[in-house]
Formats: sequence, C-alpha cells, structure tokens
Amino acid sequence: MGRDDRVGTALLAGLTVAALVTGGWWWHESAPRLGPVDPSPGPTPGAFGDRDVKVVDPATGRVLRTVPARPKEPLVLFEDADGAAAVPLEAGDDLWHDRSHLEPGQPPVVRQTNPSAGLKYALTVRCTGTGSVAFEATGTPGDEPPASVECGYGAAVSVLEAAGGPLRVRFRAEGGGADLDARLAELS
Repeated sequence: MGRDDRVGTALLAGLTVAALVTGGWWWHESAPRLGPVDPSPGPTPGAFGDRDVKVVDPATGRVLRTVPARPKEPLVLFEDADGAAAVPLEAGDDLWHDRSHLEPGQPPVVRQTNPSAGLKYALTVRCTGTGSVAFEATGTPGDEPPASVECGYGAAVSVLEAAGGPLRVRFRAEGGGADLDARLAELS
C-alpha cells in the first residue's frame, strides 16, 4: 500500500465521518419536538357542537323554536297536525327502536317488552311512504284503543302505563307502503 493509497483512504474516511455528522445533525433538527402540543381546532359553537333540538316547520323549513337538549336526558317532542306548540316529554333510554318496512296485507310487526306494573312509557310512532301506520298496544290497564299516523305528517306520541305483564305493540300498514320509525322509551 503506497502513500497515495493511504491519503485517499484517510480522505475517504474523513468525508464519511463528515457526512455522518452532518446527517446526524440534520436528523436531530428535523425530528418532531416533544412537549406540550397546541390543541387542534374544533367546531365553533353553533357549528357541529350544537346539541339543541330545533322544531322546524316542514312546509317552510323555518325554525319555530329551539329546545335546549341535555345530553344525559333525551327529549321526545311531538307537534299536533294543526301546528300547535310542541310538548316535551322527559324520557329515559329507549327500550326498543323499530325501523321496519310495512306493506298492506302483510302480517303486523309486533314489539314486546316485559315491564313492571305501573311503569310509564312514551311510544313515538312516525312513518314515511304513501300510506299510514295503524298501531295498538296491549298490556296496559285499559288496553289502548287502536290509533294511526299518516306518513309524512309528524309523529304520534302515546303515554302507556304497564299492567305488569307483556306490553305488546302491533304495527301494520294501511293504504300503501310505509317505512316505520317507532320507539318505546321509559318516562322519568
């Protein structure tokens, strides 16, 4: 190995060390900083964070009134077909929620729960489609008379009191197909 080979090897080793030191410095400076982080932006009040319930006129789309919502206490609202004021019912958790498609002539959809005597429940029934939904509840002290709701014209809300046995609600379509949206919630 000659003198030129040693100089070339030393030069190559020096350049390698310089490249490694420069790369290490760059890597260190480019690394993300640890420590406190600024909070990420979230929705402004009134954007997606608004949890209030808005009662809307379906004909005009105008907000008629706003009801403050409480996250742990759901509200059941209904409005009479004549546009009378909405009446809030304080309800607890849903016992069941049914979203079935009903056709005239098909067997009724039946939902059942087994509550203790004296407990009260809010039954909310609404539908979309060309017909209406007829419903009746059994298992209440006087057995509720049959009722119906026209699809697209708001919701029907009934307060049911359990008699102590099975509480059954039957739904069937009349006059055309209907997409049912019904829920039973315990009243607080």
